[in-house]
Amino acid sequence: MDPGPSVDLSSRSWRVEDLSLSLVFRDDGWELKQQTREGNLLTTLARAGSLSASQCALELLFLPKTEDVRDVPVGNGLDDYDAMLAYSELPIQPPPAEQLSIFRKLDWKADPTLQVYTIILAGSKEEADIQEILFALRNLPSDMRDAPILASSSINDKRLMEQLARVAMSCSEDDAGATGEMRAFVDSFDRWLRRKQLGVAELRILLKSFEKAEDGLMTTEILMNYLASRYWRYLPHPELVRTDDPYELELHYE
Repeated sequence: MDPGPSVDLSSRSWRVEDLSLSLVFRDDGWELKQQTREGNLLTTLARAGSLSASQCALELLFLPKTEDVRDVPVGNGLDDYDAMLAYSELPIQPPPAEQLSIFRKLDWKADPTLQVYTIILAGSKEEADIQEILFALRNLPSDMRDAPILASSSINDKRLMEQLARVAMSCSEDDAGATGEMRAFVDSFDRWLRRKQLGVAELRILLKSFEKAEDGLMTTEILMNYLASRYWRYLPHPELVRTDDPYELELHYE
C-alpha cells in the first residue's frame, strides 16, 4: 500500500499569469493539479514568455518529497519533465539565490539521482557552469541526465551541441525511448533549430559525424525523423512519419 507523501505540499500554490496552480499527490509523487493532458502547461507558458511560469517550474523542481531537501524532488516524471523543459526554455538570470544556494551544496556528481538540480545551470554564460553541464553529459547514467540535456540547449555553444550529438548517437533508439531521453534529445535539438542557432543541414552533418557503425545504435535518420514526426504528432501514428529530405524539415524552421 502506498504510504503517501512524507511531506505535505498541498498548501503550496503559485500564481502564474491568470492561473492559480496547486499540487495534488497521485501515485508516487506530487503533480500540478491543473496540468494539461499533454503535460506541458508550464512549458507552454514559458514559451509564451511567462517568467512566473519559469519561477514556478524551478520552485517545483526544488521542492522535496521528504524532509531531506537533498532527496529526489517533486513529481513522478511527467511534471518533472514539464518543469525542466519550461525552466530551460526561459531560465531566470541570475538564478534565484535560494535555489542556487541549495544546488551549490549538493554533490550531484557523486549522486546521479540529484541530476535534476543541474537545470539551474540553464542559460548560464559562465564557463564554469558550461563545464559542469559538459561533465554531466559525459558522465551521468543514460537514465539520469534529462536536466543537463535540456540545460545544454538553453545555451548557444558549439561544444554543448557537439557533446549532445555525441551522447545521442551513443544510445540505441529503444534505450532512449525507454528512459525518456528521446524526448529530451528532440526537445533540445528542436530548440536550437527554432532559435536559428543550428540549421537542419548543419544538424544532419553534426549527427552524422558522431554516428557509429554498430547495430542497434541511433542513426542520423532515426533522430531526424523523430524531429520531423513532431510536426505530425496529432496523427494517429506520428512515429510512422518518415522523411529523408532535409528540406522537408527545414520548412518547419523558417
